[in-house]
Amino acid sequence: MLVRLMKITKTTRSIIWMLFLAGFAFVGCDATAPPDAAQSQSAGARDPISKDFKALSEALDDPDPYARARNLGTLLPMLRPKAVAEVKKTLEHFRLELGAVEFELLLRFWASHEPAEATAWAFKHASPVYRTSAAGTVIEIWAESDPMSAVPAVETAIAESNEEVARVVQMALVQGWFKTDRVALEKYIYRLGSGVKRQRAIFMYALSLAASDGSDAAIGWGESVSEDDLRYKLEVFRQVMSSLAWADMPAAMGFCDVHCDGPLGRGLRNVLILTRMRNDDDGGEIVEWVGRVPRGDEQQQKNWKHSLWVAYSHWARRDRASALAWMGQKVAGDAEPWVPILYGEYARQLAADSPREALEWAERVEDDVDRERSLIRIARFWRRTDEAAAEAWLKQSSLSETARDKARDLSQPDHLPKAG
Repeated sequence: MLVRLMKITKTTRSIIWMLFLAGFAFVGCDATAPPDAAQSQSAGARDPISKDFKALSEALDDPDPYARARNLGTLLPMLRPKAVAEVKKTLEHFRLELGAVEFELLLRFWASHEPAEATAWAFKHASPVYRTSAAGTVIEIWAESDPMSAVPAVETAIAESNEEVARVVQMALVQGWFKTDRVALEKYIYRLGSGVKRQRAIFMYALSLAASDGSDAAIGWGESVSEDDLRYKLEVFRQVMSSLAWADMPAAMGFCDVHCDGPLGRGLRNVLILTRMRNDDDGGEIVEWVGRVPRGDEQQQKNWKHSLWVAYSHWARRDRASALAWMGQKVAGDAEPWVPILYGEYARQLAADSPREALEWAERVEDDVDRERSLIRIARFWRRTDEAAAEAWLKQSSLSETARDKARDLSQPDHLPKAG
């Protein structure tokens, strides 16, 4: 019924337009028509808004979605600012047969002429289907023309909207502002202060820089940031790494080779690891890449071990079966020297399904503190599911009596991954 109604509406509008034009022709030929009426109708025929309305209507009525997009893309930049009224009406009564492309093009036209009004409408009245993308569109256009006026709207959106919208509008602000005044944008980003908002803004700035001027430019910018504020410099390095890992992995790997073990490399390799995981890179390949990293002084050794744990644990969180199978193959043969560092995490992953086997691997952990902590947690977990078997193991284990009591304390959490 709805489809039929839309077809009727579309046909009716075409008929009305035809009658409208025919009416003008008839009046123009009627010698009895009042002179003022004839002049009024003649002026109407020359009205640019009427022409804009007709052209817009014809573009939207094309049944071919490719043709609609092509026609709108050609038409809208040529329309006069006064056509905003017709575009607004079209958006407010957006038809179901139209799609996201048409919506985006129409909204862009409105925002390019009335950014504040288009933004207010997008946040309050745009269809929920398009609202998030609409918010990004209007803010980007507004920021390109008048960024300081767009900032309050972005701050309001961040405070009142969900996380997705907050992320989209803030990145859109940076993306639009970047096109017109990079110096002022950098100052704005710095003044955001340490936190999620500044990290998102730095990420988008680095990504925009890489897209505009190349990855080397993004790296050069990160390296040029003053070390007077080391916290900010570290945030910039991490977001440059994240943006490069998203846009140019070879450049990200090269950036890591230079800086991951340097004075500003704390946590930098982990950013690359997590971004690669989010990009669905092969988990085993990532772990082996970290395992082959050269180790230097004591601090670098400590950072490297942590990165190895980050890589394997996050892989197991994403695909536990594959991570366990990979490790099973590693320990079955002549494993590389770095593999035993993962025994504790391997034991944690095994615990949910095979607590006895997990305890065997936990016993092989080299660090005394890590080994005891792993044994306590696995034994505690086992005690919840099979108290007798766990108690029998505890009595013959190498744990101290104090440690055994901790394993028997079921009021404490296990901190172990779940099976599955």
